[in-house]
Amino acid sequence: MREEMVEIPVEGAGPLPCFLARADDFPNPSVVVVQEWWGLNDQIRGVARRLAGERYTAIVPDLYRGAVVEHPDEARKLAMELDRPRAVADLRAAVGWLLEHGVPTIGAMGFCMGGGLVWALAVDDDRLNAAVPFYGRADLEGKTLRCPVLAHYGAADRGIPPAAIEDVRHFLKHQPYASEVFVYDGASHAFMNEEYDAYRPDAAALAWQRTIQFFRNELGES
Repeated sequence: MREEMVEIPVEGAGPLPCFLARADDFPNPSVVVVQEWWGLNDQIRGVARRLAGERYTAIVPDLYRGAVVEHPDEARKLAMELDRPRAVADLRAAVGWLLEHGVPTIGAMGFCMGGGLVWALAVDDDRLNAAVPFYGRADLEGKTLRCPVLAHYGAADRGIPPAAIEDVRHFLKHQPYASEVFVYDGASHAFMNEEYDAYRPDAAALAWQRTIQFFRNELGES
């Protein structure tokens, strides 16, 4: 596995720094990993490394272009200030970069703020082959999926009530792709993030296993 930072040109926004955890057989099936509201920190780099360990190349666009924070108030401010259409354009640029380098299939995977952006990408970019949002809020009314989706939510997530998850299920029933929603009992928001008290190792391990199998099915294997 090889790690490096790459820069991708984005029209009207300047260069987009990205962390790349590259499988040995690159170009191969690849995943765009979308950060939480903390920025491009060590934890999200770790997610990319885990994907590379599963023989996928992972690219993590730095949507804040350098800013990384640790306190929730600072993260909330950065997330609120983020221009969402521009962030989706950044993600589209990462997809384009991968295609230019010859990768055969592309997935997207994101957490919290990144989960919402993965939903946005999944209804915006028909070059995507699979999408996995973790506890992402979704604005799906009137939209059409461009790829299959595997969505993960915590049953104890106070920010995403059961009614919102049912809305997602209802939306998926009327889409052209076979998709699935999993809800994890006792898990709250950020149950995948091992650096925080909300981490639930059993739920996280099961969600990861399901995600990798989903990517195997939709993206193929190296």
